[in-house]
Amino acid sequence: MFFTLSRDNQSNLKMFLDKFIKYTYIHGSMGTKTISISEDAYDILKAKKESSESFSEVIVRMSGKKNLSSFYGALSKESADALEKAVAEIRKKHSSAHAKRIR
Repeated sequence: MFFTLSRDNQSNLKMFLDKFIKYTYIHGSMGTKTISISEDAYDILKAKKESSESFSEVIVRMSGKKNLSSFYGALSKESADALEKAVAEIRKKHSSAHAKRIR
């Protein structure tokens, strides 16, 4: 069975993960896991892999997970300033309430 994976198509990625990847815990350290995948799944991942990417990076990219830096510039300066001011006010209220509770 072969299907095309798309960054935007979460259902294809889920189907890919459900059908092709069998997780086998062998050894985990430093935040890594070893998994076993079929040769078909390996070939699909390898075809999607950029030369500078690790297989982990390919899987994360295909999952649609965004880096925080990808949201840079999403707000206008005015919106960002208003949000920053609102957060500062909320923090000030919470700090004040906390100070009253611990007295």
